[in-house]
Amino acid sequence: MKHRNRFYNERVRTAELKLVSGDRDSIIKWIYDTHLVEWYTTFLLKYPIDAPFVTDKIQEIYLILCEKSQETWDKLYAQGQYAISAYVTGIIHQQIISVNSNCYKKYNKVNKTEITQDEEFWKTYGEEH
Repeated sequence: MKHRNRFYNERVRTAELKLVSGDRDSIIKWIYDTHLVEWYTTFLLKYPIDAPFVTDKIQEIYLILCEKSQETWDKLYAQGQYAISAYVTGIIHQQIISVNSNCYKKYNKVNKTEITQDEEFWKTYGEEH
């Protein structure tokens, strides 16, 4: 990735690190070692990795990747590690941008429907009930 990301200090290392095997565990480890998920997620969210829900969304993306079948990874591995990178960034983009994604439904939608009440509300509520 040639874009700058002021929210994540590590660089994406897909060109430096070579993928040694096509098995799911090796591919997931390679994705983790390249910092692709963390870099692109923080880039799209425009929040640092330690901001609320950013780490949760990153973990959700890793869960999605881990649940992909070996057959999916085999097809991508046959096309090369840049095909894997493109596939992963597509998943990240869909999860972060789409309002129909698992990440959105799990984290954003909940936050928008939760209504927090101040102390005055709870005092009044206590007196009425």
